[in-house]
Amino acid sequence: MGSSILGSLTQVLKGKISALVLGPAGVGVVNQLTLCFSLFLTASSLGVPNGIARNIAVHQREEDEEAIRAQLSSSFIFLAAVSLGFSGLGMLLSPLISDMLFDDGGGRANLVVLVLLGVPVGVAGLVYRSLLNGTRSVKQLTFARMAADVLSVAVFAALVVPFGIPGAALGLVSLHLLYLVLISWGARVAIGALSRPRLAAFRWQAVRMNMGFGIHGLVIAVLTIFSTLLVSRWIITDFGIAESGLFSVALKVTSVYLGGLYAAASGYYFASIARAQTPEELADQIDKAIALYMVIVPPIIVGLMAGGDLIVRILFSAEFLPVATILLVLLPGDVLRLVAETIGQAILARKHFVLSAGIMLAWTVCYMVLVKILMARYGLIGIALAYLVSHAGLMVAFLVAGRIVLGYLPRISSTLFAIRGFALVGVTAFAVYGVDYWPIKIAIGVVALAGWAVVSSFDPQFAAHARKSIDIVLRRRK
Repeated sequence: MGSSILGSLTQVLKGKISALVLGPAGVGVVNQLTLCFSLFLTASSLGVPNGIARNIAVHQREEDEEAIRAQLSSSFIFLAAVSLGFSGLGMLLSPLISDMLFDDGGGRANLVVLVLLGVPVGVAGLVYRSLLNGTRSVKQLTFARMAADVLSVAVFAALVVPFGIPGAALGLVSLHLLYLVLISWGARVAIGALSRPRLAAFRWQAVRMNMGFGIHGLVIAVLTIFSTLLVSRWIITDFGIAESGLFSVALKVTSVYLGGLYAAASGYYFASIARAQTPEELADQIDKAIALYMVIVPPIIVGLMAGGDLIVRILFSAEFLPVATILLVLLPGDVLRLVAETIGQAILARKHFVLSAGIMLAWTVCYMVLVKILMARYGLIGIALAYLVSHAGLMVAFLVAGRIVLGYLPRISSTLFAIRGFALVGVTAFAVYGVDYWPIKIAIGVVALAGWAVVSSFDPQFAAHARKSIDIVLRRRK
């Protein structure tokens, strides 16, 4: 959690540097390059790292050093070959990829080549991360992540200021290079010579053992990145690269504050629902999660909406002020998304992989169709509206799926938590829209939060969840 928070802070610092040096247009270019890198990195990993961590944990429990060496060596060599093939193909097709990313006739092909150089490095880092996860080497894993994040800020600034966008691309590659150096050193400290890949230890059986783990996550990640990348491309074509930069910043704001929460959902919450023995226990865990999230998330969203102008000025620059208006439509969609993914995690924990992937594929198609329709009429606000409406549909889809395969329906108590959360966010968004003076926006947010707290105080479960959320925050700070 500490490394996650520090990582978010370093991303904020890099965002501030990018905003000041590159402006909205430069941020739009860097965003497309980053998405391209993420797509190639995710595809090159083939979902294998999840299997590596799981199998190495088993081998360590059995104290089978030869099996650990075979797992690392086989996975490292196999994914190195795959990532080199993917990145090499991408470099050969860089003019085409550049045109697909920027609608520029291949004019930024050199930048594409630059970021793709980092794909094999990033994949190697994922393999070592899985090794340390499997051996539970938390100290080395955390140090590598935090040190790489901190050092990368200085490197990023040193590259962006003199070199601009090419410097930002090099900064992205440098982060993964720093991480690989630090995490491979950490692996050496943790398990000694076992951390060194050896060609003689390569075993196809070890590779096959890892295939299948993480395939669902791989499909979802590729869909998510591809849809985001395609929508950005449409913005570039219709409105220009600067508008793409504005929308990417709005998405970044939402990802920073929800990132830690989603990590918790895939950790503690996922483990809790996986342990549930009966449908009643499963329903109880889902309802508790929804209620707890509806205590934590809506006030955060209200703070972001009411203080949007001030936050954008502090984190980015005055050029990015239109982002504050986009957030008024985008952030309510995250409340719906959180409820949807809470139920979706339960469906996934019960191994309904095909159903979950099918729903996410349908959501991706729905989102992109809505973007095409609404963007033409309302611009960037239309895209945010498509995000909001599509996540409302996603929530309904997971509710229906949860009822069919899990026998789950939200209880009245959790439903009331969700309704109050939706009402708080919706009322605040409508109230601050069109208000130009930021102190008044903040005052409106404070009044809305006070009203929500008073209404919620009549619910006896609200106080219990409020205390629990405070305890979680204080415990993690310690």
